[in-house]
Amino acid sequence: MATAGVIQSAGSAFAVVNPTYEDVKTAIDTTPAKVEDAITALNKGTDNEEVGKMVSDARQTQKDIANNVLDVKRNRASGVLNADSVCFEKFRSY
Repeated sequence: MATAGVIQSAGSAFAVVNPTYEDVKTAIDTTPAKVEDAITALNKGTDNEEVGKMVSDARQTQKDIANNVLDVKRNRASGVLNADSVCFEKFRSY
């Protein structure tokens, strides 16, 4: 990620406070991949706590998509991640 802007740590992922175009593009490219990784891990029977960490990492990565031009897409992606998180929690309780 770019060095411009302040970086805040949250778990294993980082969010750039003032993301550059490159930061936003990277987040757009990597967030779906991280979600897919979490789904694959869940389907393979990976420990629920580890899958939860993977989902949290994906949610943190998507925070870099904070560019005003892309806020609508970010909000949609966030909605999908929230729905996935709810489904995961329901699955985990079984």
